[in-house]
Amino acid sequence: MTNRRFVEMSYSYPTTDGRKITLYPKGYRVDRHKEIYLGGPLSEHAYVGVHRHYGGDRYERRLTGVFWLEDPGGHTVKISASKIKVEKRLVRVNGQALPPNPLAKDALNQLRPLSENLRLEVTYRLDGLRQVSLKPGEAEEVRSQYFVMQAVPGWEWRNKIYLARAERAYDMLRPITAYPGSSRIKIGWLTNRSRARGGWQGKRTGNKRGFINMPFIHYWTGVSLFTHTPFLTHEVAHTYGYSHGDAMSAVQREAERRYREFGWFVVDHPNYLPDVQW
Repeated sequence: MTNRRFVEMSYSYPTTDGRKITLYPKGYRVDRHKEIYLGGPLSEHAYVGVHRHYGGDRYERRLTGVFWLEDPGGHTVKISASKIKVEKRLVRVNGQALPPNPLAKDALNQLRPLSENLRLEVTYRLDGLRQVSLKPGEAEEVRSQYFVMQAVPGWEWRNKIYLARAERAYDMLRPITAYPGSSRIKIGWLTNRSRARGGWQGKRTGNKRGFINMPFIHYWTGVSLFTHTPFLTHEVAHTYGYSHGDAMSAVQREAERRYREFGWFVVDHPNYLPDVQW
């Protein structure tokens, strides 16, 4: 029982051959669900995208293939915490070798459309050995008030909460900055676990548009609405017109303090509902 209108739930279970399967949490509006069912058969999914990689002095294009297992309720298996030994590789449908990284523009054009010309070959163990060749989905554009993101199709909950956290960072910065915010901010993905980057184009004190390049791993693993995404506040501050320095550091510290206070607000208000599209 709970007095809250919104909860996040996850679960785990053992397989018949003794392997532990752990699934990521997902949010639920309790006031809309009299019963919440967890479990069920797992389905196989794949995605391929062209992400940036910081190679030391510049950004490069690289193919990224992602495999996940999902239950009927939209919970995805946390592969890093589940003993299923996933191995995967991207291959071309025509049998030719993939072009090497970094991907040249001409080589990338020869692979498009990626979903038709590539397959993700996966081997894993779940009640026995599984070997599959999956047709991957490609990125779809999703939007919120200020952000536009290249999203993995089928990641409905992840897409909602990543955009919600980005909007929250934007809102935490807005009342304490010296500059107006960007009217539209594009979110791109990095293969790196760090090296995030943000910026803006236009007039610092007037109309401008921004961008942030963020580690894809935090989009994949950061499935709690209340988790603070690493680098996010810092990079969104750049889209307001800030460069590195004392002024930006002060604004970032204050925004992150407000972000933490927001967490305590949620604890004290059981009627809280996240500002996401239900």
